[in-house]
Amino acid sequence: MVEEYVWSIASVWPVSDFMRERIRQETSKDPLLVKLQDILRTRWPTTIHQLSPELRPLWSARHLFSAVEGIVLRGSQIVIPKSLRQDIAQRAHEGHLGVSKTKHRAREVVWWPGMNTQLETMVANCEICAKYRNQQRKEPLCSSPLPERPWQSVSADLFQWREAHYLLVVDHYSRFPEVHKLASLQCQSTIKALKQMFACHGIPNRLHSDNGPQFASREFRQFAHKYGFQHTTSSPLHPQGNGLVERAVHTVKDLLAKSRDSGEDFYLALLAYRATPHDTTSLAPAHLLMGRRLRTTLPSWPSVLQPELVPRPTIEACDEKRKRQQAGYYDRRHGAKALLPLKQGDPVLVWDMSSQKWLIPAIVQSKVHDRSYQVKTNTGVVLRRNRHQLRKRANGDPRRNPPDEDDENDGEEDDVPAADPHQEIQPVPVTPPPANTTVTRYGREVHPPAWRTEYV
Repeated sequence: MVEEYVWSIASVWPVSDFMRERIRQETSKDPLLVKLQDILRTRWPTTIHQLSPELRPLWSARHLFSAVEGIVLRGSQIVIPKSLRQDIAQRAHEGHLGVSKTKHRAREVVWWPGMNTQLETMVANCEICAKYRNQQRKEPLCSSPLPERPWQSVSADLFQWREAHYLLVVDHYSRFPEVHKLASLQCQSTIKALKQMFACHGIPNRLHSDNGPQFASREFRQFAHKYGFQHTTSSPLHPQGNGLVERAVHTVKDLLAKSRDSGEDFYLALLAYRATPHDTTSLAPAHLLMGRRLRTTLPSWPSVLQPELVPRPTIEACDEKRKRQQAGYYDRRHGAKALLPLKQGDPVLVWDMSSQKWLIPAIVQSKVHDRSYQVKTNTGVVLRRNRHQLRKRANGDPRRNPPDEDDENDGEEDDVPAADPHQEIQPVPVTPPPANTTVTRYGREVHPPAWRTEYV
């Protein structure tokens, strides 16, 4: 009965005569499969120790193997001989569907020891798949710590509004914005505006900006050295690295647009913003920076305008609570996941912003700071990019070079599980299908519903 059941499956194989004959011929030349067929023609030994070492990994799944017309089956999967595995792997990868779908497609019909690992390696080294992979998940939000005092650390950025250019500087401690309209985009104009701010509030310890030409120039480096502040930059093409001032740019642009449309004074709107409690600190930016509340067009009692220093622990508690809430919301919204750090010499692909593809192969040279790396392309160009814009290329075994985040583990192992070496063989009971059971062409048994038997 069992042999008839196996032959019923073999008679409807969706395999061409040429491919079936090719598999049969290569199976007869494969030493492992020849030994396996010899065992299937007789019977499995009673213990695993009686097997040759190359057959022992198959022990725990021994009840699944059978041989039909010189072809070995593992259940309904064709066991592919070693000489044909690369060809079958390429066929499974037709359409470049990705590693998970490639493995699922192969598992439907074929099997061989280590098939998952071989398919993962092939897909990981496929240039077409690497080129068209989606962007990586966003990493968890990383907020900068609260400085020790006002105007200790500031961020700067340039923006354009209605043909005019502005310089915006935001204090990390108080969120106080300073806005200056620039006469030109020359570096000297930006430096002059910063000097005016520094003359009013003092020289900060650190100024953070993007990599715009005004901030990357030799004149700006000389200015930073002369005034004695540290200048740090975010990764190019990654505005999130300068997120505090980028968000402030949107706020100031809204003030400019609303003031123009309403015919009101922009500087009164800016004063109102500076005198309004901020969501993060629950205190007005001017109050935290200057230690006092500003007089506005709203009537206020004289005692309210008296100098009043706010203890730093109070500000720090509000700041940490708000940042924790923002980070939780951001991470849940984007499904954020930390990416593995890169090391010097790692091969990577750089995300190309214009084509929105992974086009540029490069090698990691150094780590600039957290999540920012300097890489060198194959053409000799040195780039600086955020970790989110760098995808590690596979280099050999994908388990040694795991994918960053896109390809989920499907929970299945490459080979059959390890067997107990002292386990004795137990006969597998074979129950023939009932007389009223239909067997489909794929071997699935179709049973009639139970209610039919109740009305015989």
